[in-house]
Amino acid sequence: MNAPDLRPPRPIQALPDQLISQIAAGEVVERPSAVVKELLENALDAGSTQVTVRLEEGGVKRICITDNGRGIPHDQMQLALARHATSKIASLDDLEHVGTLGFRGEALASIASVAQVTITSRTADAAHAWEIEGSHNATPTPSSGALGTTIDVKDLYYNTPARRKFLKSEQTEYGHCAEVVRRIALARPDVSFSLTHNGRTVEHWNTSEIARRSAQILGDGFADARLPVDETIGPLRLHGYVGLPTASKARADGQFFYVNGRFVRDKVLVHAVKAAYQDVLHGDRFPSYVLSLDMDPALVDVNVHPSKIEVRFRDGRAVHQCVFHAVQRALAQTSATAHGSVPSPLPAADTLATTPMWRGEQTSFGPLLAPDYAPTFSPSPFGPRGADATGAADGSPAGYRAHSGYGAADGTTGGGFDGAAGGGFSGAAGDGSSGPSGNGFGGPVGGSFGGPSGNGYAGGNGAAGYAGPRFDANGGVAQSTERYGAMFRDPDRPGDRSAADMTLPQASSFTVSAAAMAQEEFPLGFALAQLHGIYILAQNAKGLVLVDMHAAHERILYEQLKTALDSRVAGEEMQVQPLLIPITFYADAVEVGTAEEHQDTLRTLGFDIAVLSPTTLAVRSVPVLLKNADAQTLARDVLRDVREFGGSRVLIERQNELLGTLACHTAVRANRILAVQEMNALLRQMEITERADQCNHGRPTWVQVEIGALDKLFLRGQ
Repeated sequence: MNAPDLRPPRPIQALPDQLISQIAAGEVVERPSAVVKELLENALDAGSTQVTVRLEEGGVKRICITDNGRGIPHDQMQLALARHATSKIASLDDLEHVGTLGFRGEALASIASVAQVTITSRTADAAHAWEIEGSHNATPTPSSGALGTTIDVKDLYYNTPARRKFLKSEQTEYGHCAEVVRRIALARPDVSFSLTHNGRTVEHWNTSEIARRSAQILGDGFADARLPVDETIGPLRLHGYVGLPTASKARADGQFFYVNGRFVRDKVLVHAVKAAYQDVLHGDRFPSYVLSLDMDPALVDVNVHPSKIEVRFRDGRAVHQCVFHAVQRALAQTSATAHGSVPSPLPAADTLATTPMWRGEQTSFGPLLAPDYAPTFSPSPFGPRGADATGAADGSPAGYRAHSGYGAADGTTGGGFDGAAGGGFSGAAGDGSSGPSGNGFGGPVGGSFGGPSGNGYAGGNGAAGYAGPRFDANGGVAQSTERYGAMFRDPDRPGDRSAADMTLPQASSFTVSAAAMAQEEFPLGFALAQLHGIYILAQNAKGLVLVDMHAAHERILYEQLKTALDSRVAGEEMQVQPLLIPITFYADAVEVGTAEEHQDTLRTLGFDIAVLSPTTLAVRSVPVLLKNADAQTLARDVLRDVREFGGSRVLIERQNELLGTLACHTAVRANRILAVQEMNALLRQMEITERADQCNHGRPTWVQVEIGALDKLFLRGQ
């Protein structure tokens, strides 16, 4: 225990202004970067379009900021250094609708109490500039200077040496100052910024657009892998850029979020963005983004933190939903769809909801082609290469003869997906469904791969041809990986034939023109071969495309399952499972208060949580999909989310975990030999599937190797 304080008691007395300012400086002027932040915000509030920041010894020896703003009238310069003196607000109503970055009137007074400050300023109607040193008791004197204001801060903490001891090295303090300048420069691309350290210009950004400014600050890696966001939902507008998962980082230093032009770190906003990236980003990676949220200042309270880096929203749930859905929709774009050349959209949601998948009927593998997609082969998209290069008499490329996987008319043979003996695509000719022995790809495309013999993809209407993983009565996967076709066929075994014996599609069944390839009509190109039963090698206009077939197919199935489930439950109330014996558990006062205050929200999520006592909660029902989960842990997670974010995504996250597992176990496995048509079908479906660039675990599904990179490997053109 500490020894009792034996000093005589002191009377209550008012503190001197200097001591009050020094105490306030402990919160406002934490380190040199805090001084830079406050002075830059004042410069922007003054309407500046050009700002120069000069630092010496990491900002400890000197911080000098010059702007070309409106300037300070000489008769107000003394007040500028006084505590709680500001031109930003004059009433409580002004405070509740504040739109400026600064408003408290504490910064200059706090800085002047722990450093030597000189202010030089000139207004547009002044004949010359005026200068004031020290405190608000000093008198301004005439000086020379251009329009605007220069604030020179020297010897930070010179009169509080104890505070100076807590500062880090010069380079560390400079790094913090430079980060503040970058944050503010990102928020205002219409303003030019220059940063100088120890007499050397380190950064300079001319006025530009946010696209160029973000590329300059976050680097080319972000510029090459970013997606635009610009959505308005009611009084909220979110705009900026989000990085693709390929632009993610090991640290969260590429995340910039602004509310009405102010850089903030708010848990509601961070959680919303994190939730939007959940399906496409690996768990130990951090996304990069530059996002600005514009809203009525009356809807957000910025006066909750000394440095104003935290905010409080009047309707946090609405803000969370706006940010989440806007970022999620942006990430739904794939690199293929970004080209604007997607052949056709995904099947409609109502089509998916009415498929046999949800009726418990036996279904086939699932569509890898869009309903109206009917490609055909030409001998070669790049012209003939000799007598053998033109392909077979039926017009198919000669190289494709080496690939098996075409089921015969009865679907009994083949090396592709399904069939009684591993036969591939098949079904009755032209009926669009899988036959009894050819339960492979139920072809949703009329006559896409298949001639009169019915081999390949069976034609038919899109709705009847849709197929996907089926569910048993318990909601599990009724299919196993054994239902995919055999990897290799044994020509000596009855019922097996070699690839040479397979009937290839008609000459009109697959044509790719050189113009289509050059115009990137099909961004992922066309399959060339399969590597080690794991990767698909394809050629597009840029060069070589490498596809992880399991990861790609897993994403396709995952998105189809989510769409089908959403369609199934749309317009229906959440199905709940009442518990025969309610689960009771100890809860603290905050959890009890949340359960009482948010009863309606909890019921909407499928939870009935009753308050039994000031320290006890009882879970009486849970969503049907999560009936086997730990009710107590689930309830605590939901209560925490509802309290912090106004809602909960625990249900959606758990549901997506189940669908992700389902898709993973149902997707095509490694070492399965695919026919060229199967590979091309997978590529086409990737082009029309949202978030197809990553599997649901956040790993990439395909990579592009440009022809220039291949040339370098072989020293071509050198």
